[in-house]
Amino acid sequence: MDFRRNWSDFSFAKRISFVCAMAVVFSLQAGEVQSVSAGHSEPVYECLYSNGYYSTIIGNTTLKDSKICRACNTEICVPGFKNPMPIRAVMQPGEAPLVVVLLGCQGKINDPLAKVWVNWLSEAGNHVLTFQSSLSSEFIMSSGRGVAGNILNEAECVRDIIGAFLNSPNVKGRVTKVGIVGMSYGGIQALLIGKMVVDKKVDYKIDAIRAFSPPIDMMESAKLIDRWWREDRWNYTLPQLYLKISKHKPISPGAQIPFSDSFMRAGVAASFRVPFSEIVDVSDTTYDLHILPNADSTEVAMRSDYAATYGFSRFMQQCTYPYWKEKQNLNSFADLNAVARLTNVLLHQPEFTQAIIACDDPLNLSEDLELLKKCTSCNHLTILNGGGHLGFVNDQWTHAKLNNLFKE
Repeated sequence: MDFRRNWSDFSFAKRISFVCAMAVVFSLQAGEVQSVSAGHSEPVYECLYSNGYYSTIIGNTTLKDSKICRACNTEICVPGFKNPMPIRAVMQPGEAPLVVVLLGCQGKINDPLAKVWVNWLSEAGNHVLTFQSSLSSEFIMSSGRGVAGNILNEAECVRDIIGAFLNSPNVKGRVTKVGIVGMSYGGIQALLIGKMVVDKKVDYKIDAIRAFSPPIDMMESAKLIDRWWREDRWNYTLPQLYLKISKHKPISPGAQIPFSDSFMRAGVAASFRVPFSEIVDVSDTTYDLHILPNADSTEVAMRSDYAATYGFSRFMQQCTYPYWKEKQNLNSFADLNAVARLTNVLLHQPEFTQAIIACDDPLNLSEDLELLKKCTSCNHLTILNGGGHLGFVNDQWTHAKLNNLFKE
């Protein structure tokens, strides 16, 4: 068996969680990164690791599954959706704040990473709502609002899901405040909803928004992942990546990392690219894109192989943009992503918004980070001195940040 081609049999790439690694908190002021002292209710941290790749993947060996009390998996009807939307909700006995957890690319509600936040927030006395990522087959088949990859359209879908949930019979009148917390791709969606608040395009009140590791430029992040897929991924089989990472115990601070940067880039790339082929397949079927062999084709058996050739950037250029070009009067492909660039979206936020990124996030270009420092007000941005991409999500500082969501 050639493991380099039969990677769809392995759960590794679908389950890698980007968590852990403690961070020192920094904020952005006048284009410079300065240290921030933690409040009395927040723990103080040191950065454990100086390698952003390692911080990104280390959570896979330390994150434990969480048992969520009172969790209910159900469906709600969302206006304009093709089918009912599957959701997971935790409802407190009486009135309480609601926190909506928006997952990253292809995130699933049963992923350990998603459960950690839901567990923390529900234990703190909040109602909690979460659902599959907008880049998941379940979301695509439920919404039916257009080809995946148009993050503004997907953020509007998320806004409408929250609205439908608030108006549902078992929820209406029981929510005292609304907060939205998003990770990675979900973080960008949270910020786009913040812009909708400023533009008065949300018909319910939102009280807090936190975006953890939103990509500075989503398309540049996609290009990086695709490059790592081409240059690093094929130097290793998925069993090699899975076994070495899943059995790895975190090193002590200052110790030598036992993985090369190339190996870690391969692991990160696989975690994004492998499950994406399912999104390509479902999108092709749902919207008749005709990019994959159909059922009558002699090549239908290789449909999954065709789907695997599509990374996010290629899919956006050849499928998402052509579909949305006329529907949204886009003048160029760049227009599709412009609204989601962090340098743009952070300029139009309500006062209760905060975005949190690490200075060594490997999904961001260093030049984009420097540009962000120069262009963005410090009011909405916190920069962590280490932590990679979502490497700090399981940290106690993040726990405190979520618990203080409505207090800051």
